[in-house]
Amino acid sequence: QVCQVEDRLKYSVATVVVRVLSENSFPPVFNTTTFKGFIIQSSSPASIVTTYGNQVLQVQVSDQDFSDGVNPNIRFFLHPPSRLYQVTQEGVLIARTDQLRAFDRHILQVVARDEESGEEASASVDIEVLQRGQAVPHGAFTEQQLFGDVDSRLAGGIAALILLMFLSAFLFL
Repeated sequence: QVCQVEDRLKYSVATVVVRVLSENSFPPVFNTTTFKGFIIQSSSPASIVTTYGNQVLQVQVSDQDFSDGVNPNIRFFLHPPSRLYQVTQEGVLIARTDQLRAFDRHILQVVARDEESGEEASASVDIEVLQRGQAVPHGAFTEQQLFGDVDSRLAGGIAALILLMFLSAFLFL
């Protein structure tokens, strides 16, 4: 209770609520820095973004402040906000499929915020828009793996060709 010095009959009452937060030692952490997503072009107004093997893409964070690693106070959002994509509080991305074009590629930033401590973590989502009827890839492969296989087959073919030329030259001479 607070009152005026000259007139003690003029006073105010205020209520203060103090919220005690649990100690927060660790920020949320995504299980990867970049997620890969695919969406098939469609006239449907909305579709769930998938990842390799046509599995639902779910961005996830862990928080070591919790014994099971699951912080119930995490809120996901896109930064900057997108008119083409949304992220649910479970970390599932939803696309406005009818506004996407095949062969487009979108890079999104997903932020996970601990609503109690204010700590944040972010990760990228690389989304490719596939054309109707195109299958979602089953797994990731790198350019190095792809060209590494091509180079070894090419080298084997060249070696066989040189050996064949050497043998034919040796037989005719």
